[in-house]
Amino acid sequence: MPEQFRVRPTRSEPAGSAGNSPRRSPGYYLFIVALLTLITELAAFEFIVVSPGIPEMAAEFRTPYVTWVFTTPLLAAAAVVPLMGKLADIIGKKRVLTAVVAIFIVGSLICATTSHFPVLLLGRGLQACSIGAAVIVYGLVRDLLPRNLVPLAVGGIGVGTGFGAIAGPVIGGYLLDAHGFRSAFWFLIVYAAVVGSVILAFVPESDVRAPQRFDFVSALLLGAGAGLIALSFQGGRLALLGIPGVIAFIAFFFSIARREHPLIPLELLRQPAVFSTLAVAALLAFTYGGLNGVLIPQMLRSPALSGSSDPGLGLTGTQLALYWGLPYGVMSMAGGFSAGWLSRRIGPRSAVLAAALLGCVATAMIAAHLVDTPATVALAGVVMGLGQGSAAAGAANLLIEAVTPDVQGVGAGFSYTVQGIFAGIATTAVGAVPGMFVEKVISSENIVVFQQLGYRVAYGICTGVFLLAVCAAWLMKHGREPATGGMSPEPSS
Repeated sequence: MPEQFRVRPTRSEPAGSAGNSPRRSPGYYLFIVALLTLITELAAFEFIVVSPGIPEMAAEFRTPYVTWVFTTPLLAAAAVVPLMGKLADIIGKKRVLTAVVAIFIVGSLICATTSHFPVLLLGRGLQACSIGAAVIVYGLVRDLLPRNLVPLAVGGIGVGTGFGAIAGPVIGGYLLDAHGFRSAFWFLIVYAAVVGSVILAFVPESDVRAPQRFDFVSALLLGAGAGLIALSFQGGRLALLGIPGVIAFIAFFFSIARREHPLIPLELLRQPAVFSTLAVAALLAFTYGGLNGVLIPQMLRSPALSGSSDPGLGLTGTQLALYWGLPYGVMSMAGGFSAGWLSRRIGPRSAVLAAALLGCVATAMIAAHLVDTPATVALAGVVMGLGQGSAAAGAANLLIEAVTPDVQGVGAGFSYTVQGIFAGIATTAVGAVPGMFVEKVISSENIVVFQQLGYRVAYGICTGVFLLAVCAAWLMKHGREPATGGMSPEPSS
């Protein structure tokens, strides 16, 4: 059994941990998981539905910095998600989840109506709160479900995310081709309002609480450190921001070491199970979370210029959904389900190891110039999607096995901060690699076309990162035994 971090007992144990609450029917638990899965789609949709319109946004706002449409929510999430996780542990997960949905709707409305690029980025920053929904949802699943159902439920959420990966490109491609890129944000507003209302009506609140005060000083230091470090990878003068970012991070660790109720218990981060989980999740986030939303649409929609020795495929938004989004999404569902099964039968380490190996194969295909027809695009989507689903469900089960319920939210939040920093680095640093290989500038349409070689170089870097993830997962001691659904809080002495 993995070593657990000892924490104060909560005021009451969740049904999943203690079995004290009345056990409901399987249909009831399926209903709750289905509703929670729908709200996690916000995080997927805010990238997948929006991504087909990246070239149109660049032209509309006349900016060469369109990658900030993806970088901004990643950076914002890295700063605020752990705070949301901590608040969820203290005041209630459903309450914070409801606030998340409200903030997301406001951000989407800003994106749908603004004509100024900086204001668009502000709206994207507010939308980033939806990424915290996954952090909170995994905690609710752990609190509300019997322990033996938790690993499969986590895998089921991964399956649902895979469904979003199917529906997202199809919805985004259709809306883009029929109504323009702004229609994607109007869709997000309606979806969030409907699903959020249903959850508010039917999902119960968890009674698990961490009896602590909120550590505002550490929260400020963590958010500042995460944001500044990720921003520094933009290069140029922004690189200097890395210095205060590192200083803020160092001050954060000093701060949590001195407080009775820290934002994140330092002893938690010292646990080998937690540390190894964070390391593997960060490496997987570098590519799965950082580059697919930016590079894939740009690469596959790059125009097939006449006379070019290395032309793009020039896919429309609908074709992008058909050749890439559909196989990617279907296999993400399969990956989430299989990762849940593997976690329960063998151990969650096997799921993240599979995710890293599949990522190696997919990115190596792109780097080797093997993804140059609709058929090979679909094949790469199959492999990458299976790996994405495995990564999400496997990492979530690893964390659930490593911590006790009343630090689930803050642990998952800090995990996302680490992942968000790595994903931000990917979108800013590696995502900028194609810009070194300009094929042609179409001034009349404010469009820059990159050589396909630039994308292959970027994905070659990703292959190297995936190899590191393979090594890290292989060496993990944690997660080698079948998942139990998480341990109960330690009894009071």
